[in-house]
Amino acid sequence: MRAPVNVLVTASGCAPALAFVRGLRAQNELPVRIIGVDCSSSSFGLLECDGRYIIPRLSDPSVSVAIREICRHENVQVLVPFL
Repeated sequence: MRAPVNVLVTASGCAPALAFVRGLRAQNELPVRIIGVDCSSSSFGLLECDGRYIIPRLSDPSVSVAIREICRHENVQVLVPFL
């Protein structure tokens, strides 16, 4: 069995991101580990992810640093940005 591909999904609480996460879960061709990030701790989409992080709002200049650090820490191979 192959190692899972680490996928980071931003704005994981929005409807398109949630649909994307559910689509990844439904497929059987590629093992994935989904890491979700959102600026809200009450984001429902975070619950459907394997890893969860709260990040600053997009308007905060430190958001790119936060995402970069998460990518390094989680060995993210694919970044899927949603706004």
